[in-house]
Amino acid sequence: MLLLSRTDCSGFGEYGFVMAKKLEHDINLIAFSERMNEVCDDMGVPPKGHNRQATLGRLFKVTQKGARKWLVGEGYPKMSIAIEIAKWARINIQWLLMGE
Repeated sequence: MLLLSRTDCSGFGEYGFVMAKKLEHDINLIAFSERMNEVCDDMGVPPKGHNRQATLGRLFKVTQKGARKWLVGEGYPKMSIAIEIAKWARINIQWLLMGE
């Protein structure tokens, strides 16, 4: 996980710090989506372009759009759903969410 401090962005002031935090958040979301896709591959969920989003949505009772956000790095699932995913896939929740 990328960690930034205010001193990393000191040349840009508060704006630089805010932008760096957004970048860190975006990087973490992309990493989460990569882990989520890996889990789907391992669990036999159809690949991208073959109803992966819809299948995931049905499995966890969310919309296809909601599942899409997890798979493309636009959002995280609610904690209760993340726990369900981890149990379903028999993986560590901390690894799923944080890569640890």
